[in-house]
Amino acid sequence: MPQQEFEPIKILSNPTEFLNLFRRSNHFKQAFDEFKIGKAFTEEYPGEMQAKFEEMESARQAMVKFAITEGVVLHYEPSMYDKNNPLDEYFTFLRDHISHPEKYADVVAYDKLRAMYHDDATKYLSKKLNLSFALAVGMTQIMAVDKKLQSFGFVEQNRLKMLAKSL
Repeated sequence: MPQQEFEPIKILSNPTEFLNLFRRSNHFKQAFDEFKIGKAFTEEYPGEMQAKFEEMESARQAMVKFAITEGVVLHYEPSMYDKNNPLDEYFTFLRDHISHPEKYADVVAYDKLRAMYHDDATKYLSKKLNLSFALAVGMTQIMAVDKKLQSFGFVEQNRLKMLAKSL
């Protein structure tokens, strides 16, 4: 899984601070502007359009691109989360796979298990921070990269295209 070394410029432990920094970035603004092209929305509810955008794969990709090009990562600090949460379980699972790949020789079974752990971790983060599933996926992936359990090369890939290829 881990491929190339990534040296962050700024490491944040507070997920809200990371999210706010991302939302103020040019990466977010550009992706959001592209999303709005050709869509009608009312000025009465400006947050509605942003909420719809943040549910999109393009929002997750913008977050990953932000982390890579700006060198800003979200560091998993356990004290910021509930004790024994699904993020702990997911990172433990990834670490175990790296340490003992022979235990996961059945690639299909491993991928199903990894997807289950990842899904649980992402749902937890989405609920805890009250944010879209897509952005929670991005944040979970960035924390895994920071822990050297995944690479940005893997995380950068379009999740929907990867899913379609596996079907």
